[in-house]
Amino acid sequence: MACPASRAISNRCRFWMVKTMTWFITWRMKRTTPGIRASAASRVSAPVVLTVLLVTAGCTSTASRVTTTYYNISGMSGAELDKEIAAKGPMKGHALASAEIRLVPVSVEYEKGERSCRFHRARFRVDANVTLPRWRQQIASRDRELRSAWNFISTYARKHEQEHIRIAEKYARKAEEDLMAIPPKPDCDRLEAAAERTLKRNRTAHDREQNAFDAREQKRLAKLFE
Repeated sequence: MACPASRAISNRCRFWMVKTMTWFITWRMKRTTPGIRASAASRVSAPVVLTVLLVTAGCTSTASRVTTTYYNISGMSGAELDKEIAAKGPMKGHALASAEIRLVPVSVEYEKGERSCRFHRARFRVDANVTLPRWRQQIASRDRELRSAWNFISTYARKHEQEHIRIAEKYARKAEEDLMAIPPKPDCDRLEAAAERTLKRNRTAHDREQNAFDAREQKRLAKLFE
C-alpha cells in the first residue's frame, strides 16, 4: 500500500513510524489437524474437533467470520504512543495489531461402502479475530504530522491483517479440494490417515505463505521509509 502523504511527514514522525512498524506486524494461527473418525453408518458427519472448538455439520456456512477487537491507547507524542502500545498491545505489547485465525471444519462427511471409504463432502471456514489499536486523542491532537503518521499506520494495520485472512481463506478452499481429491481407501482408518497427512501439508504451505507475506512487507516498508 502506497502512502502519498508520507513526504509531508517530518523525520521525527517518519522515524517513529519505522520504529513502530518493526514490531507492529504479526499474525497468529490457532489450529490443529482435524481428526476424522469412521462409524458404521453409510454416510455420516465426521466429528471434527479443534483445540477449543467443536463444530457440527448442521452449521454449513463457509463464509468467514471476522470480529474486530480494539484496545485504547492515549498519548500526545510518538514516544507516548509507543509506551502505550508496549503496555497494551497484542502479544504482550510486542505487536501493534494481530489477527488470530482459526481454520474451522464446518462439514466433513464420508461415504462408507462395503469395501471402501471416501469423502463425500469437505467444507471449511475461517474464523478470525483482528486486534487493532484506537488512539483516543486522534481527533483532539493538534500535531498534524503525528495524526498523518497514525492514519497511515492504522489503515495499513487493518489492510495487512485482512491480507492474512485472505491467505487463510485460500487455504481453507484448498483443504476442501485436497480432501475431496483423496482416492477411496479400503477402510476409513486409512482414509483418516491420508486426510491427516493432506491437512498437515496444507498447514505447512499456509504457514509458509503467511510468513513470506510478512517478510515481503517488512522489506517494502523498510524501503518506503529509507
